[in-house]
Amino acid sequence: MSRTKLHNRKNILDCIEKNRKIFNNKKKNYEIILSFYISLNLYNIKYIFFNKCRNKFFYY
Repeated sequence: MSRTKLHNRKNILDCIEKNRKIFNNKKKNYEIILSFYISLNLYNIKYIFFNKCRNKFFYY
């Protein structure tokens, strides 16, 4: 796993944490999706569920 991918994973987790209030209503669904996403190692997918975070960190 590249350093960039590790960095992006950390950033998206931080981004979700910072936006906890925004995600709070759907918290359960987002956590399920996030754990599934990480477990599959789908770092090269350019479209993910967290649009707000994706726009900042998933640009490659």
